[in-house]
Amino acid sequence: MNPKNSAINLIYKYENLVVSKTFSKAYGLAGLRGGYSIQNKNLTNIMNNVHTPYEMGSITRYISSKVIFDYEFLLKMQNSNKKIKEKLIKNYKNLSISETGQTTSIMLVTHKNKDIDLQKEFSKLKISVISCSSFNSLNKNSIRFRLPSSIYLNILIEAFSIIDDID
Repeated sequence: MNPKNSAINLIYKYENLVVSKTFSKAYGLAGLRGGYSIQNKNLTNIMNNVHTPYEMGSITRYISSKVIFDYEFLLKMQNSNKKIKEKLIKNYKNLSISETGQTTSIMLVTHKNKDIDLQKEFSKLKISVISCSSFNSLNKNSIRFRLPSSIYLNILIEAFSIIDDID
């Protein structure tokens, strides 16, 4: 993403704007469960008075502090995600892939047949995905997953082909 396109550039213009970010998608660190917010100083002072039971732990803070300014790591993750998506996204007869940013590390896949339990089909092939059956407006024929390391890409491409052949 071009930093010029970030909402962070608007925090001085709007005193009530809070921009929140996580390390989940861009950095590929969803398991870290960490993020941060950027806002003007007045809002920061107010927000410092609020404490939630979900504050980041010491390990998360340590890892976050290492990656937040590691632009090489971020670019490496973005390039890797883009290359993997370029190989995965194609025209399938039964599967459709929702459009997300080229460098985003997650994908939403839906099978045309609403009776297909897509999570179970991937599970049969020993691939872990998240069923969208509990998501609003989605069903068991949709799954969400994180892009794998490139070493597992061929396995995933084969799985897509197998599951795409199910009618």
